[in-house]
Amino acid sequence: MKASQIQQEYRSYLVLKNYRPLTIKAYSNTINRFLQFCIINKQGQKSAQDYAKSYLLKRFNHGNSWSTVNMDYSALIILFRHILKLEWSYDFVPRPRALKKLPQVLSVKQIEKMINGINNLKHKSIVLLLYSTGIRSSELVNLDIADICLDRSQLHVRLGKGGRDRIVQIPTITLEFIKAYLWKYNPKQFLFEGQTKHTRYSASSIRNIIVRALHKQGSQLKVNPHALRHSYATHHIMNGTDLISLQKQMGHNNIKTTISYIHLCPSVVQQIKHPIEKMEINKPLTKLSVTS
Repeated sequence: MKASQIQQEYRSYLVLKNYRPLTIKAYSNTINRFLQFCIINKQGQKSAQDYAKSYLLKRFNHGNSWSTVNMDYSALIILFRHILKLEWSYDFVPRPRALKKLPQVLSVKQIEKMINGINNLKHKSIVLLLYSTGIRSSELVNLDIADICLDRSQLHVRLGKGGRDRIVQIPTITLEFIKAYLWKYNPKQFLFEGQTKHTRYSASSIRNIIVRALHKQGSQLKVNPHALRHSYATHHIMNGTDLISLQKQMGHNNIKTTISYIHLCPSVVQQIKHPIEKMEINKPLTKLSVTS
């Protein structure tokens, strides 16, 4: 097949499999880059997986993170198995192991100072909604006005990660800002519109708001919007929110993902009360007690 035909077949497969638009875009871009790599580096009778291995190594050596290379890996497997009908050897091209990095978490005080330091009502509403609901920035930019239920203080997140819908509770203070924002800006369809009417707000603009807000408070941290989600989960656990409720709020498919935030909560560890402390256990004999 020609490169253009492969690209078309690949995209059609992802659409029919109901992959999310952002995933389709990311995977399709990977395949486009890979095909260009194959054309530029065409040498002898190299096997298809030789090209795949060389491409993944090139991506990593050029500074891409292992998580990015892992996404490329997933995209290539679909290409080989379902489009080109070729075998994929995990021994020849092993999948990158996930790195266990601790997520970036801001303190309660940092969040408070950041929010209070934002003067623009729209920007403050965006940051408040991100932190107080724990939704992803990709979920926020896809919100329509109809997704906000003011009467029930709820937010309907449609087709979140994994293609799942969920209902998220909105705290009273955030709801007050959202009402004020709606009254002042009067958006027509999307909850947060871009600079041009009837366009969605961009994820890069959200990131800029957060960075500027932190810099205004004297912090030089390079924080992305996901840090607010991590902070939301960590602060909820520290505040006593049960894990099942938190899992539903955050849209985690596996409770293990929610549990992982406990490691970021030193106060939770300090609150562990071992039952053995209430037992009357005979103390061990010491050298001093034997002598006496």
